[in-house]
Amino acid sequence: MDVLADAVDQYVFVSSCSVYADTSRPGLDESAPVIPLEDPIDESVERNYGALKGRCEEVVQEAFPGGSVVVRAGLIVGPHDPTNRFTYWVTRLARGGRVLAPEPQTQSVQLIDVRDPSVWIVRMIEAPEAGVYNATGPYPPLSMREMLEQINDAVGGGAELVWADEAFLLDRGVSPWSELPLWLAPQTNPESRGSRLTFPEHSPPASAFVRFESRRGTRLIGSRCRTGEPAARLPSGVANAGLSPAKETELLSGWDEVRGRDSDVSVP
Repeated sequence: MDVLADAVDQYVFVSSCSVYADTSRPGLDESAPVIPLEDPIDESVERNYGALKGRCEEVVQEAFPGGSVVVRAGLIVGPHDPTNRFTYWVTRLARGGRVLAPEPQTQSVQLIDVRDPSVWIVRMIEAPEAGVYNATGPYPPLSMREMLEQINDAVGGGAELVWADEAFLLDRGVSPWSELPLWLAPQTNPESRGSRLTFPEHSPPASAFVRFESRRGTRLIGSRCRTGEPAARLPSGVANAGLSPAKETELLSGWDEVRGRDSDVSVP
């Protein structure tokens, strides 16, 4: 910041929706309080990710008053995504068979294709614009069921979704978000309810990319991932999201037993 403050007119910082302090309240907008960084010399990302992002926002805004764009991103997916947090569903549904899916089916999911914010950020620089923006989608809201059905359709429609109860999954040690990506276990975890962000009605620059239509979005992403987008190499320390075939087979069998159904399942 010291080097750039007098050399450039605008600074774009990609932040995170993890900065918000109270994630139990749905419909957060950009005016919601952020997490304070209690210890200014503690740079543990794992422990203070949201607070550190919030402090970075402050540093940028102090150095570029009226000339900063803060992009509070949610889950960004698409080519070269190293996390598998969305592509797990694409590749799993493409393999077909019975696919374990998490209740509640109505849980809202938010994600955006990396190409959309990329184009929008360039436009914000060219304008130029400033401000703080929640950067995710889709709009209208998208449910877990709609997302999985649209991806299934995009990759051929050969999979059968088997919806398992939230309590069943948690009792068997399934990790929300990491093992079943985009699942937040909202019935058990009230703090996840604030992950549903809202977007400013007054902001045409932001609305140009965050309000992309949901069916176009997930089908397009699913199709692109299916048609040979190169996989990224996982950076050191980044875990690959999703269930292993062995664990999914075990969970499907257990869920069949709970429902009193004979099970002869082997996950492809």
